[in-house]
Amino acid sequence: MLDKIVSSQEKAPDGTGYNDPPIGLGRISEKEFATSEFFSYRPVASEYRQIYVTSKDDLTPNRNGKMMSIQMYWYHDGTGIAMHADYWGGKVEYFAFGCKHKYHELSRAECESRGILHFGNCYHVEECSECKYVNSYDSSD
Repeated sequence: MLDKIVSSQEKAPDGTGYNDPPIGLGRISEKEFATSEFFSYRPVASEYRQIYVTSKDDLTPNRNGKMMSIQMYWYHDGTGIAMHADYWGGKVEYFAFGCKHKYHELSRAECESRGILHFGNCYHVEECSECKYVNSYDSSD
């Protein structure tokens, strides 16, 4: 199936702007990129940015620093993958961004009290203690 790309004026999920690095931006290895969600899931949005960081090695936001062009792919949980092409060096750098989720499981009773659907024995509902994202899945066990 072919996905159609449509332009939007929506803001980034983390609230950052065109010249800002997304929250949590950090380098990952080629192996980490190869095993990331990029090859398993479809992004919910993509974005091109020219971000300003302190230096090539320090990704702290800095309007007086180095500019990097990145292609970003956002996933359903607010995390994402980005790539930067070092044109003159002939290399691609890989990045991940967003929360590094730390999940803890919610009980059925806790889900019910909070209005979160819970479908029973093989169904698991987890909440990230960092960003409060709720993930649920059926383990069929």
